[in-house]
Amino acid sequence: MPAAPFGAPTSAPPSTGTGGFSMPDSQPADLASNYAPSQAATRWGVAVTADQGYFNKVAASDGASQLQYPSFAKPRRFPLDKGELGIGRYSAKRGITPDIDLSGDVADPGVSAQHARLYAKPDGSWTIMDVGSSNGTFLNGSDEPLAPNVEFPVGDGTYINIGAWTRLTIHYEG
Repeated sequence: MPAAPFGAPTSAPPSTGTGGFSMPDSQPADLASNYAPSQAATRWGVAVTADQGYFNKVAASDGASQLQYPSFAKPRRFPLDKGELGIGRYSAKRGITPDIDLSGDVADPGVSAQHARLYAKPDGSWTIMDVGSSNGTFLNGSDEPLAPNVEFPVGDGTYINIGAWTRLTIHYEG
């Protein structure tokens, strides 16, 4: 089949706005959205739970003994369906509505309004970055918080502790 001249269409345009063709005037809002995993190919999610062991470590530290563990907190799930997702607590005063909003039925007082961000990578993997939170972001039970503004790889089964009791567990759902 001979090559089409530069600028000539190589296939007929779809008859409707669907069918997998990109429209030239419909650009993504940000570059990170280009790297969001395809919903058809892969699905990632994050489960949010209260972590008793992490809470015990936090409560044993100075100034945290007045906190009470929220044994009634319900687990929640969020899809990782964008190229970049903010993690934090809703703040009307500051105009912050994170993608992974941890204010829920029991708001963890140690979670910042803008705590961390998850980033999808072109190869389908994910990274997390603490964005300068007040109380840090901890990977897989580490006692050392992540350095702020540095991306760290996460994958299926990685868990992240933030605040006083919050655990986020990354899951590959196929």
